[in-house]
Amino acid sequence: DTTEESEIEAYHLVASSRLGDSSVLLLDSRGCPTGQVDFPSFTRTRLGGTQRLSAKFKAFRFPTSHVVRFAIMVRFCEEKCQPIVCGSME
Repeated sequence: DTTEESEIEAYHLVASSRLGDSSVLLLDSRGCPTGQVDFPSFTRTRLGGTQRLSAKFKAFRFPTSHVVRFAIMVRFCEEKCQPIVCGSME
């Protein structure tokens, strides 16, 4: 749970095969899609004290694995998180 003033944001999302021998960066250090796989930015929703980040994406897998592991970094902002600006690296 978060307070009404606080938010969370997600960035640096990596998908990898079961053994880790294949991987792809889905969201960069800003939380922007990298374009390597059709994966959108997260959408923030709130319901009471619960805050969720979600994204709808097409299923994918690695040729050598039926298992896909996801690793993501989450940042907690004391108030509102800064807007994510995608498009070009600064």
